[in-house]
Amino acid sequence: MADHTQNKLISPLARARGLGSAHEGVHHWLLERITAALLMPLTVWLVYSILNLRGVSYEDFTAWVQNPLNAVLLIMFILAGFYHGAMGLQVVIEDYIARHYWRMFKIIAVKIAFAFMAVASIFSILKIAL
Repeated sequence: MADHTQNKLISPLARARGLGSAHEGVHHWLLERITAALLMPLTVWLVYSILNLRGVSYEDFTAWVQNPLNAVLLIMFILAGFYHGAMGLQVVIEDYIARHYWRMFKIIAVKIAFAFMAVASIFSILKIAL
């Protein structure tokens, strides 16, 4: 059997046949859609809440965050938002960074940075709420 990757006379389509897919694209796409669907009502709730909180005192704001429903919804917004953002940036990096090692480094760096920001945000919410 001939190795199609070494034969330069074989067309790119012939080289690609039989390699199959990584089977990750649909899962990634679905998670992006789920987080986007989750973020829609959470964003409406957050904008509505922020508009209602205009001009309130610090004590009133902290009382609002201490409400368990508001704290949970804020944490859900943070988790879904940072996860959705990291997945979106991963797609951009995969599309525009050609070198594999540089692409992997950037994807890992984005995931670490977004995870750090999400943890810091959630810690801030919990510090106020508890």
